[in-house]
Formats: sequence, structure tokens, C-alpha cells
Amino acid sequence: SSANLILLGPMTWIAGAINHAALLLRTERLLFFGVFWVNLCLIVRCAGIRLLSARGFLALLLAGTLAPLWDYGFEIRHDNVLLTALLAAWLFARPLAAEARRRLYVVGLLASVAQFIAFKGFAYLVPVVVFAVVAATLEERRSIVHSVAAVAGGVITGTVGCYAAELLA
Repeated sequence: SSANLILLGPMTWIAGAINHAALLLRTERLLFFGVFWVNLCLIVRCAGIRLLSARGFLALLLAGTLAPLWDYGFEIRHDNVLLTALLAAWLFARPLAAEARRRLYVVGLLASVAQFIAFKGFAYLVPVVVFAVVAATLEERRSIVHSVAAVAGGVITGTVGCYAAELLA
């Protein structure tokens, strides 16, 4: 798989400001440690638990014991950012509140960005996009044209944004 955007994009900007390799690696590990914690919080939210509660704190502690997260949690890997995109897309595709609506534009945007993080993002995000469109059509009674247009708008925005970020790197 390819990690062009995450390894050659923002990390190149960081590398341009740092003169020593040890400091560069510490900075990038700190960045990915932040991504690790974002992933833990997203796992708890995707489970439908509020973070700022005793139950949310317990769920956060339990999610922190997941071995695969610790295997990659401190490494500089594109898989961590891909997991962030996947969890965020799922959170927007499956609203937790009864009156909340699916954010199809954001789901499409995240699906597009995932392609620039790693090519295998296609395999993970397409099922989430299909689920979101079908659920919005059946449960929220949106027209299929409106749902697909929202996803397409997000995909176009994400693609243009990622190409712009690569040009700036």
C-alpha cells in the first residue's frame, strides 16, 4: 500500500523545520501518539458511549487494552491515520442521537481522503459509504439522487483538497 499523503505531506512540512533526525522522529512519534488517542476516543464514540462519563472513561480504558492498537500506536504508520478516517466515517454514517442525520458529504470526503492515505482505504471505506447511502435512503427517506450527490460532493472536495496538499508538500 501507499502512504504518500501522510508520509510526504504533513511530515515533509515538519521535516523542513527540524534539523536533527532524533528530534524529527520524536516529533513524528508524538504526532502519531496523538492519532492513537484520537482513535481510542473514536472507538468509544462509535460504540455509542459518551466520553465525558464514568462509563466512557471505563470504555476508554478497555479500548486501550486492545493489542493491535498498541502494536501500531507509537509507530509512524499510515494504518493509524487510515483507522482514524474509517472510525470517523463510521461515526458520521451512523448517527448516535435519535434526531441526528447521516452526514453523507463528510462520509464521502473521508472516503476520498482515505485513498490518499493508503490505497487499501478503498476496501475499508466503500462498505461504509454504501451503508450510509442505503441507510439514508431507507431510514431517513432521502432520495437516492440526493444521497449520492452528497457523497459525490464530499469525494470531489476530498480529492481536490488532497491534491492541493500534495502540491504544497
